[in-house]
Amino acid sequence: MIGICPSCGDILKGARGAGEDVVNLCKLCDDPEAIPTGIRLLPDQASLIFTDGKMNEYKREEYRKVHGFDPLPVWEAILKQNGTTLSEETSR
Repeated sequence: MIGICPSCGDILKGARGAGEDVVNLCKLCDDPEAIPTGIRLLPDQASLIFTDGKMNEYKREEYRKVHGFDPLPVWEAILKQNGTTLSEETSR
């Protein structure tokens, strides 16, 4: 999906994860601090923790409740743009 953000006028591409709805990227322009800035894997090797622009850490479901969108497809798009993958990022 390609669209134009009503907040900033930038051209946006929606990201779709497996079984996920299209991410509303306009919410990111409304609140830039909502953009994920980091991710880490908990010692259980199954739970991801996402860090937002205010350096608050949330599990995926908590992040959805606080910021109103799923951080995983956004983070995967950021990694893809940087030429890395989620498995490479969490193995560091």
